[in-house]
Amino acid sequence: MATNRIKAVALLLCGLLLTANPRDSVGQPGERKDLGTLRVLSVRKMSNEEYKNRVTDQIGAEYSVRFRFEAPADHAVLVYAMNCGEPAGYALTRRGKEVRWSFAIRPGEDPSKSPGFKRFGAELLTERDACWIRMYPLSAYEWETEEEPTASGAEIAQSIFVKRRTDPEPTELISPWYTVPATQQ
Repeated sequence: MATNRIKAVALLLCGLLLTANPRDSVGQPGERKDLGTLRVLSVRKMSNEEYKNRVTDQIGAEYSVRFRFEAPADHAVLVYAMNCGEPAGYALTRRGKEVRWSFAIRPGEDPSKSPGFKRFGAELLTERDACWIRMYPLSAYEWETEEEPTASGAEIAQSIFVKRRTDPEPTELISPWYTVPATQQ
């Protein structure tokens, strides 16, 4: 009888160990919670017809970059978006080891550091339709942005803000680096 109890307790402990998420366990400082994956799916030159029909605010932005955010498998996350559509974040440029946060830096600020969500969020709070989009486990969201050719020797990336519902502050996820060559067909 005692042997059966010991086996039952051992089996229960094994089951708990196998189903526990190691990222959530105590004793692993510095390890980030799983918030999902941000990928670049494609970089392509728009057709003349597509270029004429798209609304663009960037002169020379004749390329389309497609992104995909995939939520983690075990929990929902929230993604910050303008007008409850395209995820919001900063653009980054990298040349060699030097990284600059584009279009977000004010005079006197360090262009190698992200201005962060507090400033981004504070500026967007005046926008009525900025919101958090709930992404359920294993869900995905794809969107396209317009880009102009990348300067020679430079790479670009995009950041977005993601958090669990219970997180006090969002985390900034950064896409892989990519280039937009002027000769791409």
